[in-house]
Amino acid sequence: MYLTNYYYETKLPSGEIMLVNFLTGKVFHIQERIRKAIRNWKTTGDLSALDFLIHHQFLFTDREEEQKLIGEKAERYQAGLKEKTKLYGLCLTYDCNLRCPYCYENGIGRQGTLMSAEMIDRAIRGIGELNEKLESKSSLLVLFGGEPFMECNRKAVEYFFDAAEKFCIRERENGRKCRMVLFSNGYELAGFLPLLERYRKDIDSIMLTLNGTKEVHDKLKRPVDAGSSFDRTVNAIERLLEMEIPVNVRCDVDKTNIRFLSHTADFVMERGWQENPLFRYYISPIKWKDDGTCLSEGEILKSFLKLDGIHGGKLSAVFELGALRLVHNMVGMLDGSGEGSMAYFYCEAVKQQQYVFGTDGYIYKCLSSIGKPELAFGEYGDGVIMYGGREERWSVRNVLSIPKCRECRFAFVCGGGCALAAEQGGDLYEPKCEDVRTVVDGCLYAADKGKNIISYGFYYDENAGEH
Repeated sequence: MYLTNYYYETKLPSGEIMLVNFLTGKVFHIQERIRKAIRNWKTTGDLSALDFLIHHQFLFTDREEEQKLIGEKAERYQAGLKEKTKLYGLCLTYDCNLRCPYCYENGIGRQGTLMSAEMIDRAIRGIGELNEKLESKSSLLVLFGGEPFMECNRKAVEYFFDAAEKFCIRERENGRKCRMVLFSNGYELAGFLPLLERYRKDIDSIMLTLNGTKEVHDKLKRPVDAGSSFDRTVNAIERLLEMEIPVNVRCDVDKTNIRFLSHTADFVMERGWQENPLFRYYISPIKWKDDGTCLSEGEILKSFLKLDGIHGGKLSAVFELGALRLVHNMVGMLDGSGEGSMAYFYCEAVKQQQYVFGTDGYIYKCLSSIGKPELAFGEYGDGVIMYGGREERWSVRNVLSIPKCRECRFAFVCGGGCALAAEQGGDLYEPKCEDVRTVVDGCLYAADKGKNIISYGFYYDENAGEH
């Protein structure tokens, strides 16, 4: 007999014992005798406990049987990726009317980067070419920047909407789904609302950022003209909801603002936004700062659960945690999604689900690499030229190809970590581990306490739900 390494058991404060099989994505409430049996499986005389462990695929005849199961599941997972929605980002400009200290685009030039009509046409054609190659059945055109919705960009924005609408129509005529997702900081969005109304039928949602109440938000989202971005963002959210356009709002958190989440929740509740099905508000980690204020997923989850307990469940009534990838995977297992929540890959960049067309004529996979040609995966002009070797290396980076991940019990929660961070560290196939055990313990603790962690998937992920 062979005991899989891909399991975790723990006794929670309530006395409940929980057993997770990361190989199948299932979670069990178990008795003490099952716990003893898995710890002493070679010598136990509890035959019914052994039957449980065999039936639920903790125990195998040998390691080869376990590896065969892993291979079969990986094949199903890989085949399922073809059905996933593809995201095609179009970065209209690197320029912005805000100067956020944590922006991942801070290191690149901003001026003179606006896409011309010709470049927009080339990008749309390139997206169509990639979509055909990937045999996509569903796609989203994602407009972002910089900040696309600035008055100085109006002609380019109008041209994009016209070109994107025609692309969506062609896709639907060919039996494929296609809609638009729009990113904005909201600072000048009010002037574009008539345009959004005109194209509303093709808009999936608009993503804005609100990092706290006025005082907190304005410290992190700083306008070039020294005004308040908070008031304009709030107004944009209100107007969009009135127009019945779905709004996804991101709260970027680090050590400086996470403690104020209860005040932000109060603000949202005062306006009743959390009752509107078109409104979603989720926590997102700030990652691109080196001043010691960034938080890991485990740290965010721990703080969130503590604050939520102190404030009577207020935070979980307002915020979702879908941007925390490890939390999202673990919540999916707790919700019964099974192997659908298993993370063979870390993110969309290594799943061939996401392509970003920069203003510089290059194609990127990862938003944080935008504007850095040395990190590009291809280029577009009269057609698309992908750098095959580089894309191939990334597309096969998963927990089965990373040697250290194959021996880690938490591999199918983690997905091997960020590929870009590993590559920049000198070895693409070196895992970039986060505090996975803290996340697993936190999610199990929340389930034990009956806490409501909401972790809906993003546009490209339909697996996780509400717990």
